[in-house]
Amino acid sequence: DWFVECYHLFASSPEAGVGVNLWVNPETRQILRLTIPTQGVEVRVQQGIRLSVEAEPQLGLEVTIPSGEIRLPGTLLVPEETAPRYGVIFMHGSGSVDRNGNFGNVRTDLYKQLAEAAFAQGFASLRYDKRGVGDQDPNLAAHTPSELMADLCAAIDFLKANSSVEQVILVGHSEGGVLVPMVAARRDDVAGVVLLAAPARPLHEIIDYQVALAGQQMGLTEEQIQANLAIQAQFYAALREGSDWIEFLGTPYYAPYFQEHFSFTPLEEIQRVTVPVLILHGQWDAQVPVEDTRALAQALQTAGNTRVKLVEFPRLDHLFMPATEEFNLAEYNDPSRKVAPEVIDAFLEWLATHF
Repeated sequence: DWFVECYHLFASSPEAGVGVNLWVNPETRQILRLTIPTQGVEVRVQQGIRLSVEAEPQLGLEVTIPSGEIRLPGTLLVPEETAPRYGVIFMHGSGSVDRNGNFGNVRTDLYKQLAEAAFAQGFASLRYDKRGVGDQDPNLAAHTPSELMADLCAAIDFLKANSSVEQVILVGHSEGGVLVPMVAARRDDVAGVVLLAAPARPLHEIIDYQVALAGQQMGLTEEQIQANLAIQAQFYAALREGSDWIEFLGTPYYAPYFQEHFSFTPLEEIQRVTVPVLILHGQWDAQVPVEDTRALAQALQTAGNTRVKLVEFPRLDHLFMPATEEFNLAEYNDPSRKVAPEVIDAFLEWLATHF
């Protein structure tokens, strides 16, 4: 392998819905790498070449979003050729998730790929690091869902103030899929909602599902699984009684976060959403059962929202990546896996249909 200094170029055609990235040797003008995000295409001219930057080049403008007394680092993408009316904003899943949808050693770039695909189709977008992620104050990791929703509202206001965007499309992944509908129902500048692997049940029920499924995967008996669920019940009781940080089985937890989450009823909140909704879910999701996504779609339709589209993807997991077997969390650490192109295609098709 050998390193090459290179230029990164990007060109898009909103009419065709295609964006092309090129990495070019500045001396020879040779194309070293080509990607088309909307099509899931990547071509390397010479396999032995390694680009001189280890991280994937970021499209867009680095920004800081004011939210109360803190500042959230983010990436703003606005097509220069047009004055887009609509912008896409992403809300994270639980945990220390960055603006691109990555956490710890797990790299998905899910939000980044969707943002750049939407950009190639003429939409603005804004994505940002969650509180406490990256170089931010790590104490911000002790937050509540209300603070996360306030951050999302701040991002909406920032995008509208710094672009031609008048209406936003909110994309919520996992935990974000619980919080996004609550924000959407309370604002008149939300034109659409996208739910990625969103739960339909309160947090403690989702955790119980994960505990039971993990026990089955490990070959535990039903008695052992029930014993684990009994320990979880003790955990929930301790959280409800706590006023700040609590320690349970040697691990600290921020009780206010859980207390607020336990009060949410996603199936009731979703019924307040009247704008177009796209719901995407992998059938091999080990964290949120696919039955939840069907329940959300049904709740919307029961409430009278006829502009609902549900797409289930066989053999995809919670991160919308292909899995080799059902409900296998170990594959999260496989760096060779990529977001399935059909997920991006479904997202773009829905955007083209409604906006």
